[in-house]
Amino acid sequence: MAQEKLFELHSLDLTLLDLDRQTAAQKKRLVTHRENTLLRQKRRDQLKDQHKTLQVEVKQLELSIEQAKQRKSALGHKVERVINVRELEALTKEITGLGVEIEAREETLLGLYERSEKLDQELASLEADLQRRGGELSRLEVDVAAQVKLLAETAATARQARTLVEAQVEPALLARYSRARTKYEGAVLFAIRDNSCEGCGLSAPGYEWNRIRQNPGNVYDCSNCGRLLVYVGEAL
Repeated sequence: MAQEKLFELHSLDLTLLDLDRQTAAQKKRLVTHRENTLLRQKRRDQLKDQHKTLQVEVKQLELSIEQAKQRKSALGHKVERVINVRELEALTKEITGLGVEIEAREETLLGLYERSEKLDQELASLEADLQRRGGELSRLEVDVAAQVKLLAETAATARQARTLVEAQVEPALLARYSRARTKYEGAVLFAIRDNSCEGCGLSAPGYEWNRIRQNPGNVYDCSNCGRLLVYVGEAL
């Protein structure tokens, strides 16, 4: 019967559609892996820049602390030789201020050391992850290539079968089927027993439904969505 070949053709088209989706999904695995790796590489580079800037800050702060300590030490030696009370008070005040300043800078430096340590740990973790992902990518490329090749071979076989089946479908019926396929990506042909299109879920008018039931096996266009319907229930 004409509809049998049409159903066979439709099944092959759905198979090919599924194979295309599987192929796209396999390729997406590679794309996703590469995109995620790129994000990690960018993060690593950002951390390296932050670490470099932080090291400059650390060196500058260490130098300023050392200079302040040297200044404080020099003032301490000077105090030992000062006789003038006013000058002694001024030196003592400056030494005290330097002590407070040194303490504050050392506390800031400790915070920079902690930040640097955290950056080192995160960088080490990212480097290890990137190295692991590099090995994963090689294996993934091989696996995806094998899967895509297998899917392509399966699709080629399905296309050959489709060509043979298509030639056995009546031209007028094939044209209706092709028209429905241009409108919808998924299933466009349904076997029905009840007055409901499985494509759009709507029912045909009563008079049309009666006409459909009078001719089981015939192919009808859904008056609502244009998909094809075949009534497989008992004749009215």
